[in-house]
Amino acid sequence: MEKLQKFDYHSSPYHRPNQDWVCGWADSGQCCQLGPDVRGRCRVAAQCQPLLEGDRWQCARSDLHGGCCPKGPSPAGQCGYSLPPCRPRRSWRSRRRILTRWFASLAVGLVLLVVVSDSVPVLFEPGARSAAHAEIDDCRACHLTADFGPASWLRAALGQLPGRSDTERCLDCHRVGEAPRLAHSVDPSRLAPLTDAQLGHASRPPWNLSLARASFPGTDQDLACGVCHQEHRGAKANLEEVTNGRCQICHVAPFASLAEGHPEFSAYPAPRRTRIQFDHVSHFSKHFAEDAQLSPPATCSACHAPDNAGRLMLVKPFETVCASCHESDIAGAGRAGARGLAVIEVPGLDVETLEARGFGAGVWPRHADAAPGPFLRRLLQADPAAVAALAELGRTRLWDLRTAEPGQLAAAQTLALCIKALLQDLALRGGLALVERLEAQGAEALDSARRGSLVAMLPAAALSEAAAQWFPGLDDELAAWRAGQPLPAPAEASSRPPGPPAPAEPDLFDGDDGLLGGGLFDGDLDAAAPASSAPAAAGKPRGHSIEERMRFGGWYVEDLALRYRPAGHRDNFVRAWIEAESGTELFDHLTQADSPGRCGYCHSVDESAAGVSVNWYPRMPKPKLHPFAVFSHTAHFSMLGDPGCKTCHQLNPAAPYAQGFEDRNPATYASNYFDIDREVCADCHTPELAGNDCTLCHRYHIGEFEPTVPSTRLVDFTR
Repeated sequence: MEKLQKFDYHSSPYHRPNQDWVCGWADSGQCCQLGPDVRGRCRVAAQCQPLLEGDRWQCARSDLHGGCCPKGPSPAGQCGYSLPPCRPRRSWRSRRRILTRWFASLAVGLVLLVVVSDSVPVLFEPGARSAAHAEIDDCRACHLTADFGPASWLRAALGQLPGRSDTERCLDCHRVGEAPRLAHSVDPSRLAPLTDAQLGHASRPPWNLSLARASFPGTDQDLACGVCHQEHRGAKANLEEVTNGRCQICHVAPFASLAEGHPEFSAYPAPRRTRIQFDHVSHFSKHFAEDAQLSPPATCSACHAPDNAGRLMLVKPFETVCASCHESDIAGAGRAGARGLAVIEVPGLDVETLEARGFGAGVWPRHADAAPGPFLRRLLQADPAAVAALAELGRTRLWDLRTAEPGQLAAAQTLALCIKALLQDLALRGGLALVERLEAQGAEALDSARRGSLVAMLPAAALSEAAAQWFPGLDDELAAWRAGQPLPAPAEASSRPPGPPAPAEPDLFDGDDGLLGGGLFDGDLDAAAPASSAPAAAGKPRGHSIEERMRFGGWYVEDLALRYRPAGHRDNFVRAWIEAESGTELFDHLTQADSPGRCGYCHSVDESAAGVSVNWYPRMPKPKLHPFAVFSHTAHFSMLGDPGCKTCHQLNPAAPYAQGFEDRNPATYASNYFDIDREVCADCHTPELAGNDCTLCHRYHIGEFEPTVPSTRLVDFTR
């Protein structure tokens, strides 16, 4: 086999790779032939070591160094050309061996330190924790692999550790929505349409999201918390701070700043109609202008105030900003009809036709002319016979049955007796009967607070006296009907067996001793008539009508109706019935703009897949709601000039604001104000002035979830 190198001293330079030291002249190609000793000392003082051949010394300089010198060695065998000593250096093999020994010693020392020291976490900690995590003194609280050893640490760093990741440990304490590992904590199907709208339905580059997910090996939809939140940067580090570049890694349409490339605002700041119907344009241009006694507010702060966080501008309470004009509307001022709600009202009934055709219903007030009201129809729903009778009657007018069929006449008779049975039940058991009839139609029992609101201290004595005056002989008629016997004649029903006279009792509906301070039946039907409009009874002065006496709210009987008058703003009775009857006929009746109490005049009604609801309050802070865009009003107060709030909010006189409340869709609206343009914000939000970081105005995790609070539950570190 042909040799790769000649090893004779004539043609081969100095090569001793197995030794620890190399000649200092090796780099220049003039290394000596002898080389340093084992301690790294130079052993050469001449160019060669002469050889004795016989009795003469011969030059031994190799051909690589010029061959035999012309001068030759001395007679004593010394080379005639001396050389300066070199500084030998270690070979690469020796250096590697020494470095390996040092690293091995360091590794052994660290292992011993881990075994015997209590300060290992401090030595391995990559940096100081933030103030929010300062109390965490165990790496296992955040890092899943803290107990698994160095091999697992390396595998976790390379993304090869299966099972739960450190992100899951973050989510043990932090609640950031139902899908925290998805982009913005929402389903991608909701983000895709928004992205398409920004791109004009152009194709999205597939690599943008891949760049963000490269640091976290998970599913195609998962993002680790560590992608955006970097810990161990010191106690003052803000974990929520994210650079603009990190945000725009994922966004397929990156932009330079708010002024350059940022999408235009869409319907900002009014994403839906207001919950309270208040037309700023009509109030300023009509109501305040036409009434000299009304003074318009000088500034927006007269009616609005910031919330505790300083973000939203809340509407001040009704008593502060609305009561001076609208309290009388709730009390019923200017109403042509009754000021109270007709809860039980005797409907009109064609008694002559019923009796003539053999369907008598007993005693019935001849001058009753009302239709069955929604309250009455609702309470009758608990009676199957009444439900069947109402279905049979349909749109038949009870006060005119001349053209009715026999089946309809029978249904009218049944309905009349069911109404009497309802009144008797309420007279005997009061509010208990009313609650039981409501619970019979509901899926679950009502709690005590709702029962109390729905009943509102219904006076049983008033019901008993009303039943006795409206339907004399009521008990006898119902007893005969339930026994399947013919109803007694009106004269028989009203007769009573003779007996000793009953002791005198105070009249619950008349005089100073009556219930609620006056007669419930003796008032003038015209509630607005003055006290002197009716002649006084002999020896007994008359007061205001019963409706006027109940001006501060409560139950009263007027003519053939048991009414409830709302007790000012936030009346519990009216609100409880509206909430209990969501989406029903009674709900529609109570939420009409002209219904007693006029709740629907200001409070809008929303209808969605979840049902129908009344907006009792204007926009209020929701601690659980985390919107994408945020704005702090208090941070901008010091920047407002002479226009004040009008710097950003400009009234739109031509907007059809009121038309937005004609349906129950909150998305159908026209704001009282023009939308705010992006340029209004971009004037100040520049890097030199107010800043233009993404996180100034936007949140990453959006949705409804609880604020993060320290968890008190034990963490299983073995998972």
